[in-house]
Amino acid sequence: MAPPPGWPDLSARDEELLAPLLGCSPAEFVLVQQRVDMPRLMEALAEKIAVEEARREVPGVEVLSQ
Repeated sequence: MAPPPGWPDLSARDEELLAPLLGCSPAEFVLVQQRVDMPRLMEALAEKIAVEEARREVPGVEVLSQ
């Protein structure tokens, strides 16, 4: 499934990934969900969140991400 034109790459920062969704009306949000691979988007966000949480839990320890 191809993302809409101008959609950020899944490796982009969380804010960049969420920006197209946060700027939508409810109707646009539903349409975007149909055009974006939402499971992959949520997986990318979940991985980034997990890495950030691990960094906060163990200060001074670098967490390696894939």
